[in-house]
Amino acid sequence: MKKLEITYEITAGIPFKWEYEIKDKSIVKFIKNYVVKDYNEEGALCGAPVIINYVFKGLMEGETTIIFKLVNFADNYETKREKYKVKVDKDLNISLIEN
Repeated sequence: MKKLEITYEITAGIPFKWEYEIKDKSIVKFIKNYVVKDYNEEGALCGAPVIINYVFKGLMEGETTIIFKLVNFADNYETKREKYKVKVDKDLNISLIEN
């Protein structure tokens, strides 16, 4: 696949956001993020989940790591960290590497 999508959920009204870091930006590039589902739009109370997809594409053959951090944007405190090893093949298909 030419694009890799990683999905995260946040809770609306709580001061946290997911941030990403690409270890080798010559191999993988962030394209965009978009809301898949916002349960607040259906009249839910504050605190309903918001589902967000983060889209990446391969730039050149190789392997790298994408790190997601759950950060409190009020004080920049990191509460959670997840790592994804990714591989880009010669045709620029991008995929997750099983740990």
